[in-house]
Amino acid sequence: MSNLIAYQFKNSSIRIELKNNEPLFCLADVADALNIKNHRDLASKQLNPKGVEKIYTHTNGGKQELTFIDEANLYRVIFRSNKKEAVDFQNWVFEQVLPSIRKTGSYSLTLNKQQIKLTLSML
Repeated sequence: MSNLIAYQFKNSSIRIELKNNEPLFCLADVADALNIKNHRDLASKQLNPKGVEKIYTHTNGGKQELTFIDEANLYRVIFRSNKKEAVDFQNWVFEQVLPSIRKTGSYSLTLNKQQIKLTLSML
């Protein structure tokens, strides 16, 4: 059973997989939110391989292998950028997502109909 949850950050959907109560962030989604063009380059050159996992995930295109990164690698990605998108994303992750996951085991928010549909389409 998958523990995949999709959260909305501005115009980007960020998929987070909970594994052993630890969040793993979809690298492609993070790169999209931060306006990073080549996320595969990040995974191969800048991230700690111990915190990179390939997870088969149901997508609109069927089951696909996606790269997920742990919290430490998430920090590596967003700390390297000074773009406005990165600062906004840092604030969202540090002030909302991670504190909520640590306190409650999940990050919850009120979803609108479009967000619910998006989340259900990824299951």
